[in-house]
This record gives sequence, structure tokens and C-alpha cells, in this order.
Amino acid sequence: MSSSGSIGEEPAVFAHHVRALLARQRREDEEAIAGSLKRTGFRAQGDDRETRGPPRRASTSGRERTVDFHAASPLTRRDRQTGGFRVPHFDVKAVMAIHPPSRNGVAHPRCGGGGMSAVAHFDYVTDGARIGLATHIDYIRRETGVVDPAGEMLLDMLDEQEMRGDLNQLACYTNIPGGWDRARSLFEAAERAAPPPKSHLLQASTAQVTSFEYQLKFGGAPTWFREMTRRLRAEAEEVEREAIERGRPARHRTVTIAEVSGKEAYERLDWFEHRRFAGDLVSWKQGRTQRSQHRFVGELPDGLSAVDRHEILSRFCGMLADDGWMVVGAIHQPDRHNDRRNFHIHVDGVDRPAEWLDDFGCWDFEHTARRNGKVTHPDRQKKVRYPTPPAGLLRDRFITIVNEVIGDRPDVVRYLHGTYADNGIGLTPLEHMGNRARSTRDRDGGGIAQRPEDPRR
Repeated sequence: MSSSGSIGEEPAVFAHHVRALLARQRREDEEAIAGSLKRTGFRAQGDDRETRGPPRRASTSGRERTVDFHAASPLTRRDRQTGGFRVPHFDVKAVMAIHPPSRNGVAHPRCGGGGMSAVAHFDYVTDGARIGLATHIDYIRRETGVVDPAGEMLLDMLDEQEMRGDLNQLACYTNIPGGWDRARSLFEAAERAAPPPKSHLLQASTAQVTSFEYQLKFGGAPTWFREMTRRLRAEAEEVEREAIERGRPARHRTVTIAEVSGKEAYERLDWFEHRRFAGDLVSWKQGRTQRSQHRFVGELPDGLSAVDRHEILSRFCGMLADDGWMVVGAIHQPDRHNDRRNFHIHVDGVDRPAEWLDDFGCWDFEHTARRNGKVTHPDRQKKVRYPTPPAGLLRDRFITIVNEVIGDRPDVVRYLHGTYADNGIGLTPLEHMGNRARSTRDRDGGGIAQRPEDPRR
């Protein structure tokens, strides 16, 4: 049997190391905030040392305020929502294929990035649901609290593979026939079939208007650059006017200063790149084009079985399939670095019914034929349409499905429809905690806190 170091596991962390690190962390935290606390009248519990300097004024409340360093820090894993109900996280994102301005098949270097491609996201969704041996041992470790399930004989290695196979079958769903490779090809074809945008946007911040005008002093600037500078100046003046009306400092914003073709976008970005001080003045944004897929993410309640989670996934994906979607869904379970409750579903969907054409070796929406001298798509089916924006509708359906699967079980939290504001939940938006605070939280096993849903949506 190979050693633990040979399969990429983290080195062991001994208990006395952890105690020493926590003790040092506590001393550093006390020293960092002690000065501020004493200036405002606070005193750490157990700190009876005489303080130098003038006597401190008595507290207006009639008693001295103290801070208990033995109490839990606010940076804990306590839930921000308590009780038997919860407003769940559910996200819907429409994804468009990325068509950066390019020349000779090479994209401009200023236009890199743009998110995960359809195929890459498909692999992320499906691979994340497959449970390997190491992942399965982690799962048992979380559920039992035993450090070494195999060593403690809680894991029968003869039955493990069959058990893991059952879990993997419950972790995925698709209504696309032909196997996983065929399903993968659907998302690749949908992204490939999306036409490039008719226009590209060049943008700049209104705070950069003086830099644009400075470039004009050198002379030789093309006419289009002068027009971009004029549009940016008009937007900057509007920002200044709004600031005066509000009586507040100007809040600069990024605005569109040119809407051009792909070829023009490449040439103009190239012009900026060859100017010593102008390279970072402008940014590129793709114009509107057809969406190639939708991506759904929904959290699952704690306390459900693998069968329960699969029922939620299959019912939600089945509902989309009944509407005409082609979908692939998967359940992702937490790894060793996440909160043990972090089960959630990922669904990739194409909102157009599709059929594989064996005679042509392609999907029906890709098949073309010439009619009356024009290229047509005779087998392309219509997209799914909803009477209202689909995000809110599909969110409500997901919550309904979850609550129906939960039933009347008192030990599982029920999901609420609507936003925080609709349900009278007041939450202060979370702020970035900083690297040191975040690492402290991570050592306790918690994840990075995320900003709650905006109740105004």
C-alpha cells in the first residue's frame, strides 16, 4: 500500500502545534486591540494591572465595561439565519459564448478571460459529482468523526466500491440520450452555434478623462480617438453635475465610449497598446449575442439522505425537461475544506429542445440546408419561453420541490419563498474580513462568508 504522502494528502498537523498556534494567535489579537479598548473605557477580564497616565473617567452607565476574551469571536461558524426556516441560495446565470476581437485566429491580448467555456463547465459539474475513494473516506470521516475510518474498520474495502458506485448513480441526472460524451457534445455545439456579436464595446472610466485629453496634446491622434474623448468628457461632466446636486464627492463610473465592429475593436486596442501611457485607459466588453446555456446553483438542506438529494435533483431537472430544456445536473458534496453541510446542486441547461441526427452526425440545430439561395436550419426547434422572467419562477419551483421532499420532518430546515425583505429578515451585508481574519475562520473549518442576496432584487 502506498504511503499517504504519495497520494497528495496534506502533512499531519499535531495537537501541540495547533495549541501553540492558537495561543500565539490569541496573544497577538489581545495586543492588537488592547490599546483601542482601553482608550474607550473597556478592560479585558482578569486584567487587574495598574494603568499609567491620568485616571480614567468613570463610565456613564455606572459600571465598568469589560471584554471577555474567553467568549467566541464573531468570526465563527454560527449561522446568520436561525430557526426552522431559511431563505436558500439559488442562482440562475445566462451564459453567452465569448467572441473576443481577433486577427488571424488569435484573440487580442487585452481580451483574455471571460469565464469558463461550456465544455469546461460541463466537466466541472460532472467531475465534481463523481466520488472517488479518497472523497468517500472524507465523507465517512465527516459523518462519524473518526480520523481514520479504514483503520478503525468502519469502512469495508470489499463493499466500498459498490457503495461508492451507488452514490455516484444518485449524484447525476440528464435527459440527453446517448451517454455522457453525447451530452457533452450538445453543450459544445450550443456554444459553437451562437453567432458572434454584431458590435463590440470599448469602455473607459470617467476618472480617466484628463488622461485622454493629455494624449491629444501629442498630436497625430486619429479622428476616432477624438470622438471617444469627446464622449468621455460629456459623461465626466454628467458625473460632476450629479455630484454637485447631491452635495457629495463625484462617483466615477465606467462608460461606453465606442461601439464598433470586431475588426475596428482590434485595431483600436492595438493603437492603445503601442502608446506608452495609454495602454490601460480603455477596456473591451462584448456586445449582445445569443445565450448558449443557463447555469443553476441551488443549496440543499442539511440532514437529507443521498436518496433525498437525488430526488430533489431529478425532480428539478425533470421539471426543466418537461418545459423543453436539455439538462445535465449533479450534486456536489463538501470536501475536507468545506462546511460539512455544503451540499448543493449544479445544473447546466440549454433552453432549446434538441435531437441528435444520425444521418448528418450533428445536433438538429446545427444542420443547415440551402433554400432559395439562403442558408437555413430546417430542423432547429423553438426555444423555451416563459410568461414571466424565468429566474424567479424557477427559484420558486426549486423551493417547492425541496419542501415537498422534506415533508414534515422537524429536524430539517424548510425553505422560504421570496427575499430576505419579503420574510422580514434583516441582515447586515458581510464585509471582506481580510486575509488574517479569513485564515482564522478557515482554521476552524468554516468557509469564506459570502454577501447575502440583495433583498431589492
